[in-house]
Amino acid sequence: MIFFTTKGAFTTKGIKDFSQKTQKPKFFFCAFCGEKTLRITFHLKYQPFCRICKKICQNSEKFELNVQNMKLRKILLKVFIALAIIFSVGAYVVIEHMLPYAGIKPYRIGEVKVSDVNNRGKLPTSFGLNYEPIEIQANDSIKLKGYFIKADSAICTIILLHGIGDCKEHFYGFCKQLADLHCNTIIMDSRAHGESGGVFCTFGYYEKFDVERVIDYAVQHNFKKPLGLFGNSLGGAIALQTLSNTNKLDFGIVESTFDRLDNVFAEYGKELMGFRSTWLANHVLEKSGVIAHFEPFTVNPVEACKNISCPIFMAHGTKDEKIPLAFGENNFNHLKTTQKEFVRVEGAGHLNLHSKGGADYWKKLSGFIVHTVERR
Repeated sequence: MIFFTTKGAFTTKGIKDFSQKTQKPKFFFCAFCGEKTLRITFHLKYQPFCRICKKICQNSEKFELNVQNMKLRKILLKVFIALAIIFSVGAYVVIEHMLPYAGIKPYRIGEVKVSDVNNRGKLPTSFGLNYEPIEIQANDSIKLKGYFIKADSAICTIILLHGIGDCKEHFYGFCKQLADLHCNTIIMDSRAHGESGGVFCTFGYYEKFDVERVIDYAVQHNFKKPLGLFGNSLGGAIALQTLSNTNKLDFGIVESTFDRLDNVFAEYGKELMGFRSTWLANHVLEKSGVIAHFEPFTVNPVEACKNISCPIFMAHGTKDEKIPLAFGENNFNHLKTTQKEFVRVEGAGHLNLHSKGGADYWKKLSGFIVHTVERR
């Protein structure tokens, strides 16, 4: 039998010098505590003895297996740590330096690709429209470019605001419909879009003032009144904020827009990441505000609705995959005006209200315009 003390190893045959009972020590990893220690021989038999935890593994095969498992676990631990570091660095780069730019710096459709937008050409004449180019300087000196499209025997003028990553050319078909209804239209590339200047989109924070400059232009050039404002998606949010900020508009048409910028950021984050994180969305939004020099948490179309007193037509698809129907309904419920109409387009997504709603939707929309003009 072998006894152990803090001083060394002893046997029942008497106390002898420890060096006589051992061969040349070999290093190994303890199966119990994992520390690097010595393999020591007792009575000419190799037995693993750990000088740290003072234990002996009597089964050498089990010991060797434990040693191999211990080494494998250490290798896997190192791999895991390396992957965790790579993931953490990658997540930091994405969250801090990529996602904040995703919303405020949208894809810009340039001149070369404009013809691909409508498959008929990049000028309104491709739809048989009579137009003249417009260039307006924003309050911060950014140049905004667009077209004034004149209708025969015009009954009103409507400014059209496009969605994020879009351009004025997408409106040609709609402008044709409105021209047939005897409505002049003004189509503009929003800042940071199309041919207009600017680097960042601010979701209405600065854009509402851009639209006010367009309104002033229309008034100065005696475009046919009443003046209306149409916007879909991002354009709808800008429209609501503009309608709240000026009394120079006579009616508004808003399609598929959001109620609060932080809400829609969370929705887009859910679509991008596969899960909804309010904290992450707010953190990214805050970073976006710093980069683009605006206050993102003040961009709340639902609050703007409380100050709108002119007639409003709102529409939203019941299957909108980008902006939930509830956001549109929230805006509508907070409108100050009593002259309002909300249309739910069954089965429509985010960008296909007109095609999904068909003739019935156009009848409601055009009817709102005509009746509003007649009441003026």
